[in-house]
Amino acid sequence: MREAQATSTVQQLALMTATLGARELEHFFHLREQEFELLSSAINLCDKESHPFEETVTSALRLTSGLSAIISSGPDGLVTHVQLSSNHSNRHVLQKNIKGQYILPEAELDDLFHRYQTWTAKQSTYTNQQVALLTDEAELKARGENNSERYRHVQRKLLDVRERLKSPYTQVILGGASQAVSLGLPFNMDTYIFSRPILNCDSGNLEGYYSAFMDRTLLEDFVYSLKEELLSNGIVLSEIALINERSGEFLTQSSTLNPELLKTLTPELSDSVNVRQDIEGIALRLPIETSRTLITKTHDHINNRLHNPEELAKSDPKSGISLLMYIPAAELQRRCDQILAEVVIWASVIALVFTLLIFLLAQSIAGPIIHLTEQAESLARGQHRHKSVKSRNDEIGRLLHTFENMAATIKTKENDLFEQATHDTLTGCANRRALFTYAAEEKRLAEQSGGSLFVFMLDLDHFKNVNDLYGHKTGDYVLLEFAQTVRKLLRTEDKFCRIGGEEFSLLIAETDLSSARIIAERIRQRVEDLILTDPQNNEFKITVSIGLSEWLPTESFDQALLHSDERLYTAKRAGRNRVIS
Repeated sequence: MREAQATSTVQQLALMTATLGARELEHFFHLREQEFELLSSAINLCDKESHPFEETVTSALRLTSGLSAIISSGPDGLVTHVQLSSNHSNRHVLQKNIKGQYILPEAELDDLFHRYQTWTAKQSTYTNQQVALLTDEAELKARGENNSERYRHVQRKLLDVRERLKSPYTQVILGGASQAVSLGLPFNMDTYIFSRPILNCDSGNLEGYYSAFMDRTLLEDFVYSLKEELLSNGIVLSEIALINERSGEFLTQSSTLNPELLKTLTPELSDSVNVRQDIEGIALRLPIETSRTLITKTHDHINNRLHNPEELAKSDPKSGISLLMYIPAAELQRRCDQILAEVVIWASVIALVFTLLIFLLAQSIAGPIIHLTEQAESLARGQHRHKSVKSRNDEIGRLLHTFENMAATIKTKENDLFEQATHDTLTGCANRRALFTYAAEEKRLAEQSGGSLFVFMLDLDHFKNVNDLYGHKTGDYVLLEFAQTVRKLLRTEDKFCRIGGEEFSLLIAETDLSSARIIAERIRQRVEDLILTDPQNNEFKITVSIGLSEWLPTESFDQALLHSDERLYTAKRAGRNRVIS
């Protein structure tokens, strides 16, 4: 029985940690994609004609935190400029001179050139589409249908067409280990490389390419933080790694897992946490969907031009990474031994207590002794059942009083620990872990009542600038003021949570889309009206972008959260300080 209890506990902890880790990685890759889009906008030559390209690149890199380097090359693919970021991981890196070398493989250069050709060929088509959509938009406005689903659909298509007109889609590949070494970056394993053509502002002709390397040391740090999370929950022996789904190769260091055995088992592994005899422990694999999506976008148009089966196989969008967690059988045995030791200790303590109480047994104290025994057993089971007894002034009364005080203290500490585990210490909002707990309960209630659920994603605009200009203390003050402002606009039953950094989420039930949008707009307006002060008592303001979606009965909460996050991203790209639903 204790073996089953130990195994079940480890399985639950492993699944919970891996699931939360996978969600954090989803967000990580989404942020890297956003950073590259931000960087692309910043280094747009047509907007920066008065500054040299090298100066523009240096300024643009300061806007990112997850990119290690940006490399520009001519149309022939030969490097013309290299700029390393000032990330913490690059602090000891000496930039190498690789001008005149190739930074991307020939196949990837061919793909980038094809993207440019395809984009050029479709310019007239995109322009015609934009004109038609603008006409539709004007007609809908004239009819007063600004809030109709048709109007929102036209706006979404118009945004997409404008993006297509601006430049070809980003090329994303998982690789670049040797290129990272040639650059002198502090890692020698594959990472994600984002690339786009450089276009002449007047003619639209191809002038070269630029590529950004994702800082993969952040992945190593992330894996280490997950191990620390397991360790804090009492799991001493564990192995966490990121693997390339296509090749089965490790993308992070692993000292416990056998790579060859893993390659044969990886296709069989899933998000189940059953004990496997062939690997002597528990192993589960969670694919990171965002990492697949990045490369899937790259292959959307490639497959339309490939005819060779071998080329099609190489361009298979089933690429990306998975999070692998392994708990060896030795850890399960250690937990069993720990439980046995705890049982022995408790048994010894209880035996000692009863031995001492035997000397005090008498008819007059039999009732209190039984009461104390029941309380001790309840406490040992993790229960806090309180049953009052008549007060006594003798030794038994004092013992009962002391025991009840001890039980109350334990309960108070448990409540404090639960509060710390489910709430953000700065803003007092519920945290990401509590959000998923709330979501499960709200989904259950909605299924019973037939009501609707709406998920909001809120992100403070340009919050990094606040920290850079005024310091992190002012940044904390801004987050606290924002959280307090939003809470004043919500009902008691609404679930408002801080996911991380300047990103928040809101879960609202028993309403409709129109009312949910009114709530979101009210929040946006109230935040815009806030007047804040910096350490020198200078006034400044902030704004917030909000993505809103309905949580459909057929969707998981992860899917609903992703839809809201996509709308948030649309709001950011549309100019920020707005609500997109």
